[in-house]
Amino acid sequence: MSRRVTRVVDTSVVLAWYVAEEGSAAAANYLGQSLVAPGLMWSELANALWKKVRRREIDALQAAAALADAETAVNRLDEQTLVSRALEIGCALDHPVYDCVFLALAEAVETRVVTADKRLVEACGGTSYRELLEVVDV
Repeated sequence: MSRRVTRVVDTSVVLAWYVAEEGSAAAANYLGQSLVAPGLMWSELANALWKKVRRREIDALQAAAALADAETAVNRLDEQTLVSRALEIGCALDHPVYDCVFLALAEAVETRVVTADKRLVEACGGTSYRELLEVVDV
């Protein structure tokens, strides 16, 4: 990776870059920074974009362009080495493991997760994992 990692970014924030919603400007503040995400983020993003196409909020070309742009905006890291730790975190928080992969990555690279995921924030509330979150209101 050629750029210094400053933050892990989750799907909720990346989606807000490409789909105009209340609070998208706050998410846009992270564009251009050095960001990293686990590989699964692109599957989550593609699925969220598909839902936006299905609801006719964007068209298929916009969705494809957003996905391609995310490839250049965010460094992709393989999460295979993080899955065991993500499972531990998921069990501790009683929260889905796929979200906890972002937390495990933040631990591994010693940074924070930029998120707008209210369920993740709620699950981490009152625990040491809350310190790993940098919450963006979108």
